[in-house]
Amino acid sequence: SLDALLHYFDTCKSEKGMKVSCTHFQCSAGAFSYLRDNFIHSYSVDMSHHILNLDINLMLGQAQECLLEKSMLDNRKSFLVARISAQVVDYYKEACRALENSETASLSGKNMKDWKKLVQMKIYYFAAIAHVRKVGEGGGRVL
Repeated sequence: SLDALLHYFDTCKSEKGMKVSCTHFQCSAGAFSYLRDNFIHSYSVDMSHHILNLDINLMLGQAQECLLEKSMLDNRKSFLVARISAQVVDYYKEACRALENSETASLSGKNMKDWKKLVQMKIYYFAAIAHVRKVGEGGGRVL
């Protein structure tokens, strides 16, 4: 989606840039949702239900990443950062499920395997942030 591409032209270093990037990712997810919900017959493989679900969850995950970065820069409470991190993990887990679908996997072979590795790495990374922040807030231990 064009909105996802516009993210790369925004500067994510400023507060305004992060907000604009987040909005672009959310709009992109909305566009993919519209396509998934309103065009029942796929015109091509990349317009299939599974690929569009992948796109939606990647965009929502990216939007939450922007929100997470801003929350961390603003020194928000650890429990809030942990919750946002957990939401990022949820979006990327959904994206990973879409990547594991046989229809999606056959689309581009090695590229999809590389995407899956990247998404899995993001899941581990953001899960670690969530766990560290939960421990930091509660003083407890992670099981």
